Amino acid sequence: MNEILIFLCAISAIILGAITINKIKGVKAQYLDAFTAEPGEEVLHREAGADFHMVTRLGRAQVMSFARLRRAELIVTNRRIVIGQKVMFGKRYMITHTIWLEAAANVQTELDKMTGGQYSLGYVNYLVKRSAATAEIDGKKPYVKFVPEPTASATNIEHLRVYVDAPEKLLGAIAGK
Repeated sequence: MNEILIFLCAISAIILGAITINKIKGVKAQYLDAFTAEPGEEVLHREAGADFHMVTRLGRAQVMSFARLRRAELIVTNRRIVIGQKVMFGKRYMITHTIWLEAAANVQTELDKMTGGQYSLGYVNYLVKRSAATAEIDGKKPYVKFVPEPTASATNIEHLRVYVDAPEKLLGAIAGK
């Protein structure tokens, strides 16, 4: 019984610590339903029922396969891919990652940080060249593989995987077709 109480106290302390740090830093959750494109940016594709995973360089299994839980939604614009994950016990999608397809001056400082903007913007940023996106298959599950540029935010990232039902549609949107 004492172990359960200690565990619950530790979880509560972690949650309260996170809330306090977010209040101090001014970090707020950003949601896909409130997404607005920047000036000169146009939405090319939107897809629900996707999955997003990072494959690290260090500390990973030899063979990796990910479940298709369809808990992510993504928005592809002519400059970036915005990825939102479904929040626990909710229907909204919180922005967790942004994959930039071209360098943007307003995000360069975040790319130069190990956290990639996690503690200032509320989501992580990566930079990927359009040519570094390829369609792959994991068993019977198709995905688009993104190899990020060597920025501080992608130090330990080998590649990013976006599981979708039709990777050719996503690749076409990335290419601007």
